[in-house]
Amino acid sequence: RNRGVPIQRALVSVFAEIAYSAVAAAAASSLILGWIAAAGVFLGLAALLVLAFAVRGRVTSLRGAGRLDRQNVLAALRAGPVAVVLYLLVWGMYGIAFWATGRALFAVPASDIPRYIGVFALAWLAGLVAFFAPGGIGVREAVIAALLTGRLGQADAIVLAATSRIVLSGIDLVAGAASFGLPARRRREPRPVGAGQ
Repeated sequence: RNRGVPIQRALVSVFAEIAYSAVAAAAASSLILGWIAAAGVFLGLAALLVLAFAVRGRVTSLRGAGRLDRQNVLAALRAGPVAVVLYLLVWGMYGIAFWATGRALFAVPASDIPRYIGVFALAWLAGLVAFFAPGGIGVREAVIAALLTGRLGQADAIVLAATSRIVLSGIDLVAGAASFGLPARRRREPRPVGAGQ
């Protein structure tokens, strides 16, 4: 509101961000699942998205948001291909960071990087669909431990899963705290923001 972004546009943007990140994570999970299984995950996510748009023609979480504006939805759909490609890069970086955490703790070979990318992406997806677990806590770690037990052993896989959660939570906390210390920008008058911006 302070920046002149309509509420409905912001909600569509958040929904699209989650959806495109999930689609890219499904694609990244093909590194361990194989393409056929990853395609199944992808199709399942796509079906959920279509169902969400078809069943809900309204944004019901906020009063007065009204029916979904076609322009907002089309702008989100147009952004999809580029967003998915960029999220693939993000999942690659997350996976490499996850592998580096494993490498710091155990003798994990560089040849395992694709596997670690796939494991992290699939674990994140499991945490996303486990709506009962805030931030996928516990679910993501269980998936990581299950998928890496064969490579690391159960105890080491659990240690890596827990360490990864601690490292990522620490980064979030430090970055969040640092953002409060940044000097506030000059307040500007709100200006209208077009769809797709």
